[in-house]
Amino acid sequence: MMLALYRAGRRGEALEIFQRIRGELVAELGLEPGAELRELHRRVLADDVRLLPGLPGPPSPLPPDIGDFVGPTTSSP
Repeated sequence: MMLALYRAGRRGEALEIFQRIRGELVAELGLEPGAELRELHRRVLADDVRLLPGLPGPPSPLPPDIGDFVGPTTSSP
């Protein structure tokens, strides 16, 4: 929800969601938010443009494209 709000240009609301979630976690379970949620909060605070859609993200773990594929051919009648 935080990410969706941030991407919709509603940064303040995204930060409010974090505070609400954190408050509930601390009050009900005595736990702080996990690393992933804290990192998202930090990035929203910093206005990290890499959170916006359509921008380059981390490199793909896939290998580069292969050359021409060689395989059976079909002939037209």
